[in-house]
Amino acid sequence: MAEKRTEAKARRPRGGGSITVQGPGRYRLRVDVGTDPVTGRRRSATKIVQAKNPTAAQKLLAEYVAEQATQKPADSRATVATVMAEYIRYLETKRRAPLTIADARRTTDRVIVPVLGSIPIADLEGRHVDELIRRYSHLTPASIRRYIAVLSAALGLAVKQGWLATNPVQRASLPALDHQRL
Repeated sequence: MAEKRTEAKARRPRGGGSITVQGPGRYRLRVDVGTDPVTGRRRSATKIVQAKNPTAAQKLLAEYVAEQATQKPADSRATVATVMAEYIRYLETKRRAPLTIADARRTTDRVIVPVLGSIPIADLEGRHVDELIRRYSHLTPASIRRYIAVLSAALGLAVKQGWLATNPVQRASLPALDHQRL
């Protein structure tokens, strides 16, 4: 009995990108950069390049893939307010204590969203967190640190979900706590 042989069709490696000929010596490079966390749609980065031949274009594509892999996650339309709302939902699904959820919601609604809510998370930097700290500098350092802890936890969740590369709170200057001796 003759063995039936099937050959698998060669697949392009995931994240390898694609090349489209745009004209003589012009190629469009397209690289998948992940899923937008707000819309759930796949996102891609494109670039038009000049190359002598398809082999040269393939080398440029490999460089473009490497460049995109080292960049921060794809920009999203998500704002700090979106991340904070997602964090509150996360606390609820993890069945945190009602007081913890209420405190996080109050901090979000009264402190964080009024100052940082409209900023896209892709643009959020340590200086924005420093501005939040300055805005509430009349409060005790302990209160400010509690507010920043809520923001940091929410942004930590955003990092875990791939919305951010790093947590901007790590680059902020937190106020020193007063240690009083009795």
